[in-house]
Amino acid sequence: MIRASFPDLTALWHRSARAMLKAGPIGSDGILDWKGSSETYSYSNVLRAKSMAFEFDVGRDLSLNRSRFTTLQRAYLHPDDLDAFLDRVEVIGHRTASRGVLTTMTVRQKQGSKGRYANGPCIIGYGWRGGHRGPPPTLTVHSRTSYLTYMGGMDLALCRVLAGRIADMLDIAVEDIHFEWHSDALMTHNYKQIPMSMVHHQDLIYDEDDFPTDNHPSLKLLRREWGIMIDKIDTPLADEKWGARRRVWRRYRELQAGGGPPDCPVESLTLDKLYDYKKPHVMEPDLEYEEE
Repeated sequence: MIRASFPDLTALWHRSARAMLKAGPIGSDGILDWKGSSETYSYSNVLRAKSMAFEFDVGRDLSLNRSRFTTLQRAYLHPDDLDAFLDRVEVIGHRTASRGVLTTMTVRQKQGSKGRYANGPCIIGYGWRGGHRGPPPTLTVHSRTSYLTYMGGMDLALCRVLAGRIADMLDIAVEDIHFEWHSDALMTHNYKQIPMSMVHHQDLIYDEDDFPTDNHPSLKLLRREWGIMIDKIDTPLADEKWGARRRVWRRYRELQAGGGPPDCPVESLTLDKLYDYKKPHVMEPDLEYEEE
């Protein structure tokens, strides 16, 4: 369980991610609640930030391309729902926040989902309260689960872009919007967290004196996968059968060679592509958000 407040989204993402990586054995420090062969879980999390300032780049921080954000927003948001939500937010922000009024928006559902979608979408819904009068302007998000050290960064980027729309509408600074993330489960994953770790956590990967492998489940999974990647640095990518792992290895080799995805800062992201793709509220299975 992680329940903490941070100055902004940047600190929220990085500090909570490092907390999960540095966490001790299950039950020892109250952070990790479950571990498997490739994942660790933290249940019942509430993360707050006093500002939605976010230093984040899709390419630099996660080795992904801009198109991945387009896929993400289409998976969760429907234009009609978003427009209605923003209309309600505008009324609350300008007029009714002083009466404690708040509003919510659930995400699109997926029909006939299997595998990791069988239990519902990862993000459940968004909420808003506050404005020019009353409580501080606050965006909330409720997640069923999120890979904090991977797509959790993209989940936060989507929140930041949504907050930007609201800030423009209410004539306030996005940095002045507060944030709350209620996540039933935050997760780490052995090889999916490598892109973030390449940039931000290599010190933890190699610091076995302060963080012994056997005492830190999340780091144990990361170090094991990192070691496999380094040991197979000269192995042809085509020999790796798992597509997601192959993508991670490819990105690592590109970065080592001075390449990698183009810059894609969060300030450049928009919801424009959402309105080019107006589909039913209930998504068909082939429209689901899939791993590369």
